[in-house]
Amino acid sequence: MELISPQSNLGQRLREQREMTGLSVEDLAREIHAAPRYIRALEEGQHPIFSAKVYAQGVLRQILRLFEIRDPQPYLTALDQEWLAQPNMPDLRIAANDNDPQAFPVSLNPRRL
Repeated sequence: MELISPQSNLGQRLREQREMTGLSVEDLAREIHAAPRYIRALEEGQHPIFSAKVYAQGVLRQILRLFEIRDPQPYLTALDQEWLAQPNMPDLRIAANDNDPQAFPVSLNPRRL
């Protein structure tokens, strides 16, 4: 089963699929053993509720598995893009020293700082 409306954002696609299957947020949460607030957060694009991106990815993978989506990568990529677009999800640059031009990006959640 594939998600509908590929032009819509990730949350909108998840909500449409959930509604097509006739599941409420609470029903879906029970099926995948996750709190309903995490389902709502993904559907509404409120990613800061997750303490780390890996938790959002895990919930998303469980939802996709339930909906029988065979290739989760496009949805995980969409989550990555939305995650980086969130205003409170900084992309900090870490350098070996203050003058290092070879700094590499490291995403840190502000709750962990």
